[in-house]
Amino acid sequence: MKFIKPHGDATINDAKFSPLNPNLLVTSGSDGYFKVWDTRDCGYKFVASGHGSDNELNCATFNNLNDNLLAVAGEESGLIGIWDLRMPQMCINDLSHHTKQVTALEWHPYQEQMLLSSGEDGKVFVWDNSKCGEE
Repeated sequence: MKFIKPHGDATINDAKFSPLNPNLLVTSGSDGYFKVWDTRDCGYKFVASGHGSDNELNCATFNNLNDNLLAVAGEESGLIGIWDLRMPQMCINDLSHHTKQVTALEWHPYQEQMLLSSGEDGKVFVWDNSKCGEE
């Protein structure tokens, strides 16, 4: 068996399988990157990667209804990033109301644009990603 270090010497803070594609999983690390892996390739190469934070990423999760959407968080400022895996080089939406690091993210099981977050600030937010750009 070959062991790899998916984030180099950085700590892996979260790993989750995609609910829509059982061959994909996402990892988030203390290096500030998320990486999407295809298990059919034995996990030796990532298929997509994004720089989600200058600090670290605590969590990442695939959308339950859209296999292109991913949410990542962990920035000390509490910022959450929404990413489209067809364009992993750029974040498509930033969500910011947490005042400390986000520690958990969960997409709604039936509403594609709804996201739940909780953080070290003791708050829980329900986000509607379809209202991107609105207050």
